[in-house]
Amino acid sequence: MKADEIRETFRYHKPSPAKVRQHQAIRNVLTEAAVEIGELTPFSRERSLALTALQEAQMWANAAVAIHGTQPQAAQPSPRPQPEAAGDPDRTVLPVDPGLIHRATTGRPDYRREFSWPPNEKAAEISVTVIPGEINPGGAQLLWWCMPRHRNLLALALVRNDTLILRTDVGVAHGDKQRRVRRPHRNWFCPGRAYRVRCRYELGGTVRFRLVELEMDELLVSIDTPANVDTWPKAMMVLGLGYPRFDDPAVQAHHPIQPGWEWRDLEITS
Repeated sequence: MKADEIRETFRYHKPSPAKVRQHQAIRNVLTEAAVEIGELTPFSRERSLALTALQEAQMWANAAVAIHGTQPQAAQPSPRPQPEAAGDPDRTVLPVDPGLIHRATTGRPDYRREFSWPPNEKAAEISVTVIPGEINPGGAQLLWWCMPRHRNLLALALVRNDTLILRTDVGVAHGDKQRRVRRPHRNWFCPGRAYRVRCRYELGGTVRFRLVELEMDELLVSIDTPANVDTWPKAMMVLGLGYPRFDDPAVQAHHPIQPGWEWRDLEITS
């Protein structure tokens, strides 16, 4: 290294907002990896060394961003699917870390986020990329969105036995909620492929659900059904990805854990 390069490496690099987001994305990735290593390995010197190596990886990755900026400097493999562009001035984007990755494991089967929707908005959309691991035919949950309890359900989408099921309706017993079923062509939902899940809720209008296979840009499932809510509630809304940790074993039996599944590039917009 030349003297100027050494000075650049050792000087203080004040983080920009873009770098802060990049640092957080790096922490998210390596924290999830560390949690999985912790769950999969016995307490031992080797386990401690593995976790220390991940700490070092986080440190050096963050140093790379701090010193060299947020843009890759060399050719990279094909990037993972990214969320829709958020530059439309007519859209409201809630602050969700775009680098967020939730990986379902038996020890951490779900991710939840509470948020309030601006009262003057008439619609809200949840979109997230799902990369399934093994497919359990008994049922695989894509997302659930309620306010704040399961009875007050804006949308619940799951895959079961080669079908996709969408349930919705607020203030209605589960057995009486709307239930929309779609049966796409065989082998439509496969391990390792990436799918974009979009669920748009229009107040007093329509619930619009779409499932797109990203590699081929193929619309696999399209469901429109009436929405029975006219105003957003004052209570916080809850978004869940993965397995809903209900206390009722009978409910859990219908939503088996899906280890190895990933939810990434979460976006909440109007």
